[in-house]
Amino acid sequence: MDKQAKKIHIQGLVQGVGFRPFVAEWATSHGLSGYVKNEGGMVTALLLGEDSATELFISELNRLDGKGDILPGARVDKIDELPMDEEDDRFLKESTGGFSIIESTKRADVIRVLPYDIATCDKCQKELFDPENRRYRHPFISCTSCGPRYTIMSEVPYDRKRTTMRDFPLCHNCEMEYEGKAKKRGSSPVRHYAQTICCPDCGPVLKSKGADGEYEGEEALLKAMELLKQGGILALKDVGGYHLCFDAYNKEAAKRLRRWKDRDNKPFAIMFKSIDEIKKYARVLKTEEKLLLSPAAPIVLLKKKSEAENGMPLPYEVMKDSLRVGAFLPSNPLQHLILSEISPLIMTSGNRGNETIITDDDEMISLMESGLPDMVLYHDRQILMGLDDSIYQVTEIPNSKEVVQLIRRARGLVPSTIWLNRELPRDSFGAGGDLKSVFAIGRKNAVYLSGHFGDLLEAVNQRKRSHAIDHMEGLFGIDPGQCFCDSHPGYVSATDAKNRSDAGGADLVKIQHHFAHILSVAAEHDIRGQVLGAAFDGTGYGDDGTIWGGEFLLCDLSAMTYERVGHLESIPIMGGDISSKDAAKTAYCLIRKSLTKEEQVDVAKVLGISEAEKSLMDKASEMGLNTVPSSSMGRLFDGAAAILGICKKNTYEGECPIMLQYAAESYDQDLHGACPKLTLPISTEEKAFV
Repeated sequence: MDKQAKKIHIQGLVQGVGFRPFVAEWATSHGLSGYVKNEGGMVTALLLGEDSATELFISELNRLDGKGDILPGARVDKIDELPMDEEDDRFLKESTGGFSIIESTKRADVIRVLPYDIATCDKCQKELFDPENRRYRHPFISCTSCGPRYTIMSEVPYDRKRTTMRDFPLCHNCEMEYEGKAKKRGSSPVRHYAQTICCPDCGPVLKSKGADGEYEGEEALLKAMELLKQGGILALKDVGGYHLCFDAYNKEAAKRLRRWKDRDNKPFAIMFKSIDEIKKYARVLKTEEKLLLSPAAPIVLLKKKSEAENGMPLPYEVMKDSLRVGAFLPSNPLQHLILSEISPLIMTSGNRGNETIITDDDEMISLMESGLPDMVLYHDRQILMGLDDSIYQVTEIPNSKEVVQLIRRARGLVPSTIWLNRELPRDSFGAGGDLKSVFAIGRKNAVYLSGHFGDLLEAVNQRKRSHAIDHMEGLFGIDPGQCFCDSHPGYVSATDAKNRSDAGGADLVKIQHHFAHILSVAAEHDIRGQVLGAAFDGTGYGDDGTIWGGEFLLCDLSAMTYERVGHLESIPIMGGDISSKDAAKTAYCLIRKSLTKEEQVDVAKVLGISEAEKSLMDKASEMGLNTVPSSSMGRLFDGAAAILGICKKNTYEGECPIMLQYAAESYDQDLHGACPKLTLPISTEEKAFV
């Protein structure tokens, strides 16, 4: 039977996972010859062989879903046949048979799916702790199935020369493995065309700097471990940026770090060496265990065990009043090495206050002059894109399934593609908000979310966000023809979107904050037509100039219009942005309309508001000074928490509602009886839910 040539374009997660050597080996086993190459963010292959063998090969490729054992992490979304060009004809004429991996090419018109950072695989972990292996205790061990990806990429296609690994020329042994010429044991990791391949002879160098000097290699690692065991605070350079870490049982270190970061009550994330160790401190559902062990290695907010269940509870200075443990497992070789000696460790993002995670070595080293950290453990592999740890929470709903909530989409998930059920008419940019800032870019039916950039009132966060926008648009080849932003006139993100649209000639579209919330849910569930949406949050600029946050909007998703048909009653809240922190004052504003003046005095005392403060607030409210009407559900939760004596200050965002939730979860119905039902009167005259 005559051989036929077919050229295919493979879309999906097919870069950074060892896909090309896999295709080459598998095609050869099917009796096919030809080539495979990276092209843009996808893979192109030319197959020469009998039609039956080609069709069988393609059908088997289509079964790769990212979950199997054949090529872990690889996912094929779509395979299209392409017409052959002159280069293909020339390749076929000059080919002597066999299947080749050829030079990658760029392509600007495709939807790109780029690889995200992948936690150290089991095979690499085994080699890491094997004294007989040449990569024994090598802090940068990786293979085609694991290691840094997005955080080190400068361009596409994904090849070593387009990552920061280009700074480390391969030694002879690594080069032999990379080219597939080295002998390989069946259980060994695959490093044929592994772009992050390295070893102690050619890879990045581990370094440390502290009060007692500078060290390299294993000595640097041992010095860092010694510091942790002595109660010090270490700055650790990881895949997405720096962490600040210390012994989870060290109360004084926790106090020092809280003062340095101005972080009074927010609990710290805790890294454990194993699932079994986590289970000593928290209850772990099957869904939660699956998340903890996933390639993203995220933080998972687990329900804390009681002191009766756990004989060694974590210190109050670490956990504060939290009923959940933010637990996660090591995600890179350096963390595995350290946690094997000392565990559990506090592992919190390396930054101060509301700033983004630090990725620059000099910046972190310079902070030692401020009193922290006590030592910096770093390396000479550059991080191009900083990313925090991703965060999940699993919520159990009575008589229903466990609901997985993604709290923060970051390392191990960014820049994975979100597929829409409809296409964008033009390349697009979504500016996001100013708090926990995240932006998005999109082409056709593919959308890519960035990591988090904290509060955009911080100039350093603005700079890092601007760099990330340019970097992502370059990687994905996206030149936005339309920019979307919040309708708030004072948002930094909105101003930036306008500047970008003006500079690039793109259309600027302003979207009301809560309408955007509803649109996002509608897009996620492919809802079309008319919908009644409820949007509850802390703050959003309303069409009438007041602060919205407890809204019922009747939306026409086809016409992109809405009508505000209901909302929580708007209450004058004092203090502007300060009101989101001082829940006691917010509570007093909420009860002024509901209680008599005598009752207001009593409540003010309970809230800790002095007579002078009360008098000032009363006058300011009567005169409308520094007050803004707000229908915010967030402020209602703040007020309820303060009135109940549960929490009166938001020292971090959402603290009062979180403490209110914990109180509700801890309520013992057997002891206190069933909760009375809460009746909400509805005023149809003003279209307000009171």
